[in-house]
Amino acid sequence: MKYNRNALQLPVTEVVMDKNLDIIEVNTPQDSPLIVALCPKLEGKNLRDLYKVVTERNHSAVDISLRCIEEALETGKNTYFEISFISSVTGIKYIATADVIHCPNNILFCSVDPVPEKDIYLRREFFINDVVNRRFNKMNSGVIVRNERGRFAHPVFYNTRFHEMFECLPDTGNFGYWDVEKSESYDSMLIEGLQSNLSYDLTVTRTNGTLYGIFEVKKHYLRTPGGGFSIITTVNDVTKIRREIEILNEEKLLAERAERVRNAFLSNITHEIRTPLNAILGFSSIIADEELTQEDRKELSSYINDSTESLLNIVNNILTLTRLDVFDAKDFINEWFSLNALFKNFYHNFLDGDNYIPEGVKLVYDENNAYSDLEVLSDRQHIQQVLRNFVSNGLKYTTEGTVKMGYEYRNNGLYIYVKDTGVGIPSDAQEIVFNKFEKLDAYQQGTGIGLAICKAIVDSMNGRIGVESELNKGSLFYAWFPAECRGESVLKPRFFKN
Repeated sequence: MKYNRNALQLPVTEVVMDKNLDIIEVNTPQDSPLIVALCPKLEGKNLRDLYKVVTERNHSAVDISLRCIEEALETGKNTYFEISFISSVTGIKYIATADVIHCPNNILFCSVDPVPEKDIYLRREFFINDVVNRRFNKMNSGVIVRNERGRFAHPVFYNTRFHEMFECLPDTGNFGYWDVEKSESYDSMLIEGLQSNLSYDLTVTRTNGTLYGIFEVKKHYLRTPGGGFSIITTVNDVTKIRREIEILNEEKLLAERAERVRNAFLSNITHEIRTPLNAILGFSSIIADEELTQEDRKELSSYINDSTESLLNIVNNILTLTRLDVFDAKDFINEWFSLNALFKNFYHNFLDGDNYIPEGVKLVYDENNAYSDLEVLSDRQHIQQVLRNFVSNGLKYTTEGTVKMGYEYRNNGLYIYVKDTGVGIPSDAQEIVFNKFEKLDAYQQGTGIGLAICKAIVDSMNGRIGVESELNKGSLFYAWFPAECRGESVLKPRFFKN
């Protein structure tokens, strides 16, 4: 609805007074309702004398005016006030807004703008439209305004940006993605005086459940001429900002977790290093005892060798992990070798060595597997290291049953796996098991970097690594490497099942 500005813009009275409140000059049409209501001629009179020339029912208007104007004179500050008065001629009640400006030499300039009470709602809406048309249409924010007469679904004004944000036409009752009910609940808090300004985030989803956007909504309570009010709502699309904050918070949590894991690793590695060191130092001092038999010396020497090997393995793992952080594909030494020979040698050396295998657990490898003739062009040393760490991890968490190792030709590459019948891994921990220094069981021996080394090697070779596990049934650790393979088994199509 459009309103006629001239019909609402009634004659404005401008009054100039000195410090004694003597009226020096009056600029107003003679048909001004203020003149008619108060007196036909104001010049030369004192504002305090108006009590004598106005009707008693307008005394309160003069009283308010005097109080506010005297305050402006005393403080030297500009002020604003509203009065209501009744014309002595027409009997019409007016609502007037007055601005008092304190000028040099204690001169006061007062501008009084009267509006008939019956037209005050039109004037308020004109006031809001005048403000928002001049200011809010230039903003990048969405803006919508309502007054005390209408619910939010019947706004006084909304700008183009608001329409674009929510794909709506509020004047037709179509608010698109805008949540009218939520907005009105916050408006009620402003109207009831619980808050003067407030803000909240509005998350909007489409009917298919996907995110439409996240919007920051701010509401401002604004008093308008005549004692009314309007609520100005501004909306900004903060989807990108909120997502960035969410990512930063996630990164912060990851960093904090990494710090805790690092501290736990340092504590753990200290223990892991001290244990073999203490054994080496202790047994070395005892072995020099001349009273020891040859059998005792041999046993102590074995303990020292085991501790030395354990310490060397820890140091090698740390150095390997550090080196792989800056490793590149060109740093690998690729050569043709037999997978069956590599697995067979590893299997027998592992069984013949002093490697720990729990009682009741059997390490399994089928030398006559379907790919016994397979040869691969890759880095023998690093593939064997992945295999060793897989096997060591499987034996560590298996108390009975088997730990089976094997390999296959899959998807133009090499697939190696170790399958155990151990305790299994919770589903929520399977994504972090390859992280550096991660130990699912803090009481288990080890540094927590074996699987991290495997991942670093596989990633450096542009491969894939993963785990499939079920609690109390076991785990399958696997790695796939892109590699050139040859042999008769490469040409045979197969269905894979572990």
